[in-house]
Amino acid sequence: MTRGIGEAELVAALPDPIVAFFVFVTLLGDAVVLLVSLSLLYWFDPKWIPDGRRVALIVVALAVAGFGMVVASKATFALPRPPYEPATSVGIPIVEQIVASETAADGFGFPSGHAIASTLFYGGLALFARVWSARRRAAIASTLILAVSTSRVLIGVHYVVDVVVGIALGATLLAVVWVVARSADGELRPDRAFAVAAVAAFTGLAIAWSTGHADEVTQASVAAGTAIGGVVGWARYGASTIAAPALGPLSVLGAIVVSGGLWAFAYVGASTVAVAVAASALGMFLILVAPLAVDRGRQKISG
Repeated sequence: MTRGIGEAELVAALPDPIVAFFVFVTLLGDAVVLLVSLSLLYWFDPKWIPDGRRVALIVVALAVAGFGMVVASKATFALPRPPYEPATSVGIPIVEQIVASETAADGFGFPSGHAIASTLFYGGLALFARVWSARRRAAIASTLILAVSTSRVLIGVHYVVDVVVGIALGATLLAVVWVVARSADGELRPDRAFAVAAVAAFTGLAIAWSTGHADEVTQASVAAGTAIGGVVGWARYGASTIAAPALGPLSVLGAIVVSGGLWAFAYVGASTVAVAVAASALGMFLILVAPLAVDRGRQKISG
C-alpha cells in the first residue's frame, strides 16, 4: 500500500535544474537554517521588530515543539519515504553535492518535518512579530510555507499527504502556543512556549524509546534538552537578558561556535540520552544568556 497519488511520475519528468532549484527552496525549512536565523534575530535584536527577543525565543520554542512532534509522529507511524530519487546532474559539482544530500534523505517520511518546521517558523513570525500589516505577514508566511512544502514533494523525499499532514500539525501546535504563550495583558511568555516544547519533546522521547528507534531517540533528546535550557534560562535571567544590548558580530560568531558545537555534540557525539539532553540544554541556555553575559563582560572591561 502506498501513500502516493502519482508524485513519482511528476518528479521523474522534472528537468534536473528544476529539481536543483527546489532543493535550495527546501533549505528554507531546514532546522539548522531556521534555528541559526532565530538565534541571529535574538542576538542582534533589531529595533524595527517590537519585542523582538521575546518573539525570537517563542519561535525557537515553537521549532523545538515541532521537532518533538515530528519525532513522536514518525516513531509512531514509521512510514518510509518515497522509493524514488530524482536525477541530479546539473554540471556544477558543489550544487550536485547539495542536491544529492537533500534528495537522498533517509529516515521515516510521515509527516514532513520541513512542512511542520516552516509552518511553525514562518507562521510563528507572522503571528507574533508585529511588523507590517497582519495581512501582509500572513501572505508572506503562507507563500513560504507552501513553497517549502511543495519542494519536499518535488525533490522526491515526501508524498503529498506527508506535507499536508505536516502543515496541519504545525498549524495546530501554532494555535496552542498562541493561546498559551500570552499572559492576560498580552505580554509574550517564552517560558510557557518552552514548557509546551518540553511536553512535546518528552512525549517524542517516550514514544521513540518505546518503539526502539535510535535516531528518533537522539533527536528527541536534543529537543528535550533545548526546551529545558529555554525554561531554566528564562526563569533565571529572562528579564535581564531581554534588556541587554545587542551583540556585535564577533560576539555573535563566538556564540554560534559555542552553542552550535554543543548541539552538534549532543546530536552526534553524546553517548547517552542524559548527556545529549545536558549538552543541548546548555547550548540553549548559552544562546539565551549571551547578551547579558557579553554586556557584563563589557562593563567589567570598561570599569
